[in-house]
Amino acid sequence: MQRILIATDGSESALQAVDFGLELAQENGSEVWFVHVTTPIEWAVYPFGPLDAIPDEAPDVSEGEPLGLALERAAAKGVE
Repeated sequence: MQRILIATDGSESALQAVDFGLELAQENGSEVWFVHVTTPIEWAVYPFGPLDAIPDEAPDVSEGEPLGLALERAAAKGVE
């Protein structure tokens, strides 16, 4: 296995999957990629203007937390 894609939402079961994927990566010398999907952003189109995210629909900064947790676990195991 050259690459392992690990999806996470930050839940306890997802973190168990992260740990399992990291173990596989260590055993096989694989590259690891993490993915976290958030709620779609609503876009507004202005006449003769650029696309813009609707402010109330923009994702919260904390939505990146699941990826941060996964990266911390990978660093602790020495997996890039």
